[in-house]
Amino acid sequence: MKFNDADLIGTPLRITISARSLEKSSVELKKRTSKVIEMVALDAIVERVRADIQALYDEVMATMKTVAFEE
Repeated sequence: MKFNDADLIGTPLRITISARSLEKSSVELKKRTSKVIEMVALDAIVERVRADIQALYDEVMATMKTVAFEE
């Protein structure tokens, strides 16, 4: 998948693993809503992705409205 395709379909986080980043014991992390690409240490990536996904979830839930359905 190309990076632009990932942005178009709405992939919220992109993790890029390359020889260059692995030499630094890191991976590249990019949020779809940002142009910034961050280098995140391999031993921190799981917790970082969990935190970012939780933040996205919280943001979505805060914007949702409760809908009452009639039975």
